[in-house]
Amino acid sequence: SQNQKIYNLKNTALILVFFLKISYLISPILIFFKFNPNRITYFNFFLSLSLVFLIFFASSNNSFIIYGITLYFICLIVDFCDGSVARYYKTTSFYGKFIDGLVDVFLKTFLILSLSAYGFKITGDKLLIFLGSMSSLLASFDTFILDRYSAIVRWFNEENKKDIKPYIRKTFLPRLSFLCTDIFIISIGCIL
Repeated sequence: SQNQKIYNLKNTALILVFFLKISYLISPILIFFKFNPNRITYFNFFLSLSLVFLIFFASSNNSFIIYGITLYFICLIVDFCDGSVARYYKTTSFYGKFIDGLVDVFLKTFLILSLSAYGFKITGDKLLIFLGSMSSLLASFDTFILDRYSAIVRWFNEENKKDIKPYIRKTFLPRLSFLCTDIFIISIGCIL
């Protein structure tokens, strides 16, 4: 019920709501085995590293690309689990939110870069490396610059009893942003 207040179709991309629902099946298992939410985030980082290496070292005649993209979808699910477990234990922290966001930035940025490198290996087109580099910078901008800023400011406000506004943006078209996220994730799935 806590997740439904945070993540719903009004404030989350449709495909992410789907992965959230899948995480509902895994989170109770993690809670049963008393997994620490930050350790789940660290595990997600390890999975992210693994998928980047799998995709980067994939060639046209092996299945590393399939394993890498499958790990990407697992990372999306695990990304919801750490927050669910933290909310269940009532141990949410700004540190946990901050490192979770950093793992998200790493995942998205290096996923795009590794897919670009894979495309370059297959086609030999240097434009893919350039476009992949630019895309990874743009894809990480929202999460890294804007959302991490708000996380740091909220953390700073709590620690120092300040009241600095935590957002440097106002989203005037959130559904457009969610649609772009849906298209991005579905496009990654289409590679399979």
